[in-house]
Amino acid sequence: MRTRTINTVTAQHMRTVPTNFPDVQGIAPPPAGFDPLKAERNTLLRHGFPLPPDETRSPDAARIWRQIMGRKLNHVVPELRERPEQKTRSRFERGIAGLTSPNWSGGVATAGGPFNYVSGAWIVPAVVAPAAGNGDWWSVAWVGIDGDGSADVLQAGTGHHVNVSNGKTTVEYFAWYEWYPFGWTEITNLKVSPGDAISAVVRYLGIVNGAGKGTATVTNMTTGQSATVSLTPPPGTILAGNCVEWIMERPGINGVLAELPEYEHITFYNTLACTANTTISGAEAQPITMTDGSTTLSTGALATSDWDCTFSAAS
Repeated sequence: MRTRTINTVTAQHMRTVPTNFPDVQGIAPPPAGFDPLKAERNTLLRHGFPLPPDETRSPDAARIWRQIMGRKLNHVVPELRERPEQKTRSRFERGIAGLTSPNWSGGVATAGGPFNYVSGAWIVPAVVAPAAGNGDWWSVAWVGIDGDGSADVLQAGTGHHVNVSNGKTTVEYFAWYEWYPFGWTEITNLKVSPGDAISAVVRYLGIVNGAGKGTATVTNMTTGQSATVSLTPPPGTILAGNCVEWIMERPGINGVLAELPEYEHITFYNTLACTANTTISGAEAQPITMTDGSTTLSTGALATSDWDCTFSAAS
């Protein structure tokens, strides 16, 4: 079901601050005691907050906005680093039959765009090596705009990496964003641990001063930390807005599709996406199942408006 909503974002109003990356800006943290639920619209825009959806036209969107904005958050200026690995193949690669893919599982919505906003939340899964011996296993959970039939993806989420070398196991979890085909970037001062509740919001703000502009916000709702970056697209890239998605991905690492760690199960909830005049939930997306030939790696399934991704032990 589609409902009309107001989703106007004015990028010129944002109060940005420099980060340690010269081409990426952060959003200035609000003053102490700031309450988004009571703030005026211009104040919300200045600090990079999404505007509240209309209660009558989009009650579910308004409820989710209040749930996230009602938390006491510590808004940090993001500290960034390029990941040492080259993450590739972010775009959706379709399988032979139905919506299967060698690298994505979850849900993708393509009807009704162009989209300019997507959000979702999930619990960071604890990942383990699914097999004995040395190895390297990766999974990334994210929300994003584009990637199915379009050359770009604007996305933000969490990464989960297991390495076993000479009997020593190393596990890392981190927050990241990416405007593909640029590489992915870690937000180092936004700590992520298994069991944390993560919310991610990705927005396209349109053309600002002659260039495209987008934002990516990752919030750890368990620790209360939140960070927002303001981005421009890679040279020659235009955000199409033709799709939105909630994805558990098997990333390409240094040109090769990674092996998946065992993560058992992840659910994307509070799933919303917007165009200039409509709001949809994840219930309007289509399921994607990740496969490797005839082997299922991760099953995408819809539960009301949530998207479940289940690791297949057979992989």
